Amino acid sequence: KQTVNESLFGGLRDAREILTKSFKSWNDELKQSKNQEVLEEGVQRILDRIIFIRVLEDRGVEPPMLKEILRQRKEFGTNTQLFSLLIKKFRELDEIYNSNLFAVHTCEKWEEYDDKLKQAINLFYGDGICEYDFSQISADILGGVYESYLSYIAQKPIEIDTEGTSGKIFKTADKKELKYKSRKKRKEQGIYYTPKFIVDYIIENTLGKKLAEVKNIIDLKKIKILDSACGSGSFLTCAMKAMNNKYKEFKNPGNQYTKAEILLSNIYGVDLDTQAVELAKLNLLIEALDKKARLPDLTSNIRIGNSLISGSESELKKYFGQSWREKHPFNWQEEFSEVFKNGGFDVIIGNPPWGANIDKELEYFSDIYPNSTKSYKDIYKIFIDKAISLLKEGGLLGFIVPNTFLYQPRYEDIKTIINQYENFVINLGEKVFDNVELPFGDYFMTR
Repeated sequence: KQTVNESLFGGLRDAREILTKSFKSWNDELKQSKNQEVLEEGVQRILDRIIFIRVLEDRGVEPPMLKEILRQRKEFGTNTQLFSLLIKKFRELDEIYNSNLFAVHTCEKWEEYDDKLKQAINLFYGDGICEYDFSQISADILGGVYESYLSYIAQKPIEIDTEGTSGKIFKTADKKELKYKSRKKRKEQGIYYTPKFIVDYIIENTLGKKLAEVKNIIDLKKIKILDSACGSGSFLTCAMKAMNNKYKEFKNPGNQYTKAEILLSNIYGVDLDTQAVELAKLNLLIEALDKKARLPDLTSNIRIGNSLISGSESELKKYFGQSWREKHPFNWQEEFSEVFKNGGFDVIIGNPPWGANIDKELEYFSDIYPNSTKSYKDIYKIFIDKAISLLKEGGLLGFIVPNTFLYQPRYEDIKTIINQYENFVINLGEKVFDNVELPFGDYFMTR
């Protein structure tokens, strides 16, 4: 018997396949290799909107909409394009919620004339045996589903048309052939979904300590929280809940307006994976949703970028040549200037990648992070080094990382950095993550 997680992941996976094939078949430009990123991003935007609408329906915020659209399509006949009816609904929802989720998007110019969209929509109601109630599906469940989904789409071969728009000759894209490489296999990058009990414990021992010191709402609004490898937003969603509970202690209702304020004033995230960022924003909006009212645009807070690479064009060209933009550099002081005007972040949390191949960036990392690359090169060491530099004085860091640095001599460089600050590690042992034998620990530090 499938769990809700497994069933919903299967539905999301199948819906993506259905829509990708359908839009490709009706839109010649989407068959071209140069438009693969456009196709992927557009299909994901449609799926994000469908999921959000299902949440609206099941929470009673909006009346049933998708089934009504399907009914209208049947009533109007086959000459009416189902996708055009759905786009009309998107425009209505954009007027109401105005969160950028429903903003006009390139995908709305696409055409689709078969019943594949109907098939995809129905997948989000269940399979007839198990029906979904999105009012009961928590952000934690969605987070797990999203991470499984991100791993799936990252490793699925992409087919590219090698003859322009002919659609006649396709072949599986080799990594060297693809222009779009910003999303490698997440597991190859050492990225895994973090179990809820670990997320809760890290939040409790970082943000929880900060919140215990807060005396009023003015101080509460000043807290800045970052996940520098945010994935689908599990840590940030949990942080938002903790912030909202603290607001309630000050007799604030902790409603949708409060949550929107938290998202815009307190929560920040960065990830290299474009679709992870979109899913993180979706997850946070779903968690904030209480009623029919405008939601925040998270574009400025949840960002796409490489948390470890920054610098001017001339500086980056020295290491990466003309392809420096493909590294998606993220200049922290510019992108989050309001945070660094006050010294940096109060809390940094997360599950940074580990064990990833960093050979192509090794020269850059060795020069920019000399203290954490003296010996064995592991990306999680660099994430710790970077996070410390982003914290303000007295800021708190909480990461789950392999605990190999505790006892292996080749991690002496990161131990030297860590031991400059008050810190402690909770040893979690092995098998914290599925199919991973490495031992892990929760690492906490005060700058």
